Amino acid sequence: MIYFCIAQFTLMELKGFPEILETKRLRLRPLQADDESFISLMFTHPEINKYMGDGPMEKEDALALFQKAIKIHEIFPERVFMIRVIEHQGKRAGYFELKQTRFCEDDELEIIFSLLPEHWGKGFIPELVKEVNSISNSLGKTIIATIYRENKRSYRVFEKLGIEKEFQATVNGDSSYKIVVKRAL
Repeated sequence: MIYFCIAQFTLMELKGFPEILETKRLRLRPLQADDESFISLMFTHPEINKYMGDGPMEKEDALALFQKAIKIHEIFPERVFMIRVIEHQGKRAGYFELKQTRFCEDDELEIIFSLLPEHWGKGFIPELVKEVNSISNSLGKTIIATIYRENKRSYRVFEKLGIEKEFQATVNGDSSYKIVVKRAL
């Protein structure tokens, strides 16, 4: 089941974005069949998912989310959807998405990320977002993020990186920010 999803995701890659992206300390690589239990952990962990979508999922729901994403792209095949595993020192550390969502304008891509708690506060996400922002800008895309107001940790990441615009938004009835990340220099 996961293997089928991987094939679908790779069809929706952003042309010009490297398949494997390496920063000073991190490596972003495509999802692989043996990542199933790790991705399930990422979607079901209560601390990691406190501010993600509808919160932590049951394992079956996490797998169903992959199927939902596939169906969205069958309907809208022109939409970008990239899913990556974040690695640190050769071990899985987190999850990353770059995609067109309902919050995006035509030239925007939304960035979504999560890390295992032991990697929080180490500056990994700002390092990663700077690199992704630079590549995306060179391809004519602007990076946005939708963040729940209570998610102070993620908001601080974008404050450090530079916020070009900020909007109030409502996501699933909760107050959120839509943040447009400053273009890379």
